[in-house]
Amino acid sequence: MKTLITFLTVIFCFITTELYSQTITTGALSSNLYCVGGSISIPYSITGSFDPLNSFVAQLSDVNGSFKNFNNIGSVYTMVQGTITCNIPSNIATSNKYRIRVISTSPFVNGSDNGSDFGIYKYPTTKFNVWKYKNNIVSGRLPGYNSILVGDTIKCVNQSDSAGIFNWNFGFGAIPGNFSGYDPPPVVYTSKGASTIHYSITNVAGCNTTDTALINVYDCNPKIDTNAIVIDTIMNIEIPMNDTNDIWVTTKGILNTDNIYNFKKNRNVFVETGGAIYLTHFDGGVIYVKPGGSVSTTSDNDRSVFIRTPGASLNIPSTFSVMDCNSMKFDYKAAPEKGIIAMKINGVEDNTQNSDIITIYPNPSNGIFNLSIRDINNGDVIITDVLGNTVYFDRINTANNSIDMSSQPKGIYFVKVISGKNINIKKIIVD
Repeated sequence: MKTLITFLTVIFCFITTELYSQTITTGALSSNLYCVGGSISIPYSITGSFDPLNSFVAQLSDVNGSFKNFNNIGSVYTMVQGTITCNIPSNIATSNKYRIRVISTSPFVNGSDNGSDFGIYKYPTTKFNVWKYKNNIVSGRLPGYNSILVGDTIKCVNQSDSAGIFNWNFGFGAIPGNFSGYDPPPVVYTSKGASTIHYSITNVAGCNTTDTALINVYDCNPKIDTNAIVIDTIMNIEIPMNDTNDIWVTTKGILNTDNIYNFKKNRNVFVETGGAIYLTHFDGGVIYVKPGGSVSTTSDNDRSVFIRTPGASLNIPSTFSVMDCNSMKFDYKAAPEKGIIAMKINGVEDNTQNSDIITIYPNPSNGIFNLSIRDINNGDVIITDVLGNTVYFDRINTANNSIDMSSQPKGIYFVKVISGKNINIKKIIVD
């Protein structure tokens, strides 16, 4: 009997030891700084035996390192020691006093914590605006989806309230190209095309947030595409919604249309001297208007951009964005032949109809000549070179006018006198 009692006592002590000697030790973390939503790996070791249905659970403390109120953030279904890898909740507060521990479920055992405080940080908040900058003054937001001309200056205004390292890349054609710091300097764009500003903030935990802004940079020498729709007479049409070709309104072209839509790209519309457009809706494109060209619209869309030269007429609502070129030259190298012929770019003959209305003398001249006009009280005088580039523009209201083109290169030029819908053209030679 004594032997049996001794045996049972040994068995009882063994079972008691197995039931009550389990421990969990949470190991040191690989870093002391983490980002919300980021991955974290928690190593743990054990002593004793755990039930086959046991799970080990990672618990995150409150912001002060206390486990009175904790968050269960991950678990593994196992009896053995190892590592729990999980994600930090994205909705917790920033603190550098967090702790973490591992517990078991069967039996329930609270493990030790990781032994030292660590930080969890939210991602920085990026916010900035791109503004016009002229004469050392920030003068308002950029027009029409951040549109500027080559040589214009912009200023990025940082509105972030986050701390960290600030890095800027201003994209293609920008001077300067990069900057590190909260308040970036003014930036000049020297090349046309789309350019993307990249702005990032990295905080002490390495949490990084990036924001971007697209800058559309235009110049005053746009290229007319081969597939451009040529408007060379009075045309009453509606441009289809699925059509994205450019539109070229030549000297005698007048386009009357209800809509010019743009869905797939920024449609370019070119209005030559003496050309006109009347439309009710224009959505998201760019209209270039030379001196003596006119555009009228009742659309209130603010996504379109008008680029004009002195002498261009724009009868448009104030919601549209307007940029000004001192002069404008269209690139005709790829332009459709129909428009080339309409513009008579390869040589303009005297307009025999009403040709006696205007008289030029002397012709040839050294660039200084007299222009005499009959039966026209007022109008526009536009002089172009053989490529159609405007080299002279003036508004006249007298019959006799002296014109000085002595600063222009020698060659053939074309004098256009526009009064209402009447256009008279004469060829002159500067030698």
